[in-house]
Amino acid sequence: MPIIRSSEQISKSLEDFYKDLVPKVEDTFGDNGTPPMLNVLEVINKLFKETLIYGFTSHSTLLLMEEDNSISDWFVAINGYRNEYHVEYIIPKEKSLWENVKIKGETTSLKKLYAKLEIETTDI
Repeated sequence: MPIIRSSEQISKSLEDFYKDLVPKVEDTFGDNGTPPMLNVLEVINKLFKETLIYGFTSHSTLLLMEEDNSISDWFVAINGYRNEYHVEYIIPKEKSLWENVKIKGETTSLKKLYAKLEIETTDI
């Protein structure tokens, strides 16, 4: 099933949210990650066909959550900028040495991001 945008942000789909980040000519910083984040959404929808995932956006960061509630814990945070993907995920409590252990990484490969998401989220 496709990733579901948090009901607290229901005014737009996740795809529309990221499409609206396409830069205007006068923007100083350029693209805030529209193409990479649309690719991320496509990967999530292909990879997790049977998993219910809620997406909550904080600025341009996509937070993946198990519950439709902005104050619930997120388990993966993803940022895309140009051709880079920045991923942060929380190790499940039963597999970590202490509470709230986070792993951070980045890649320029959508294929590597796909593989990492597939491996890491199977532990959740």
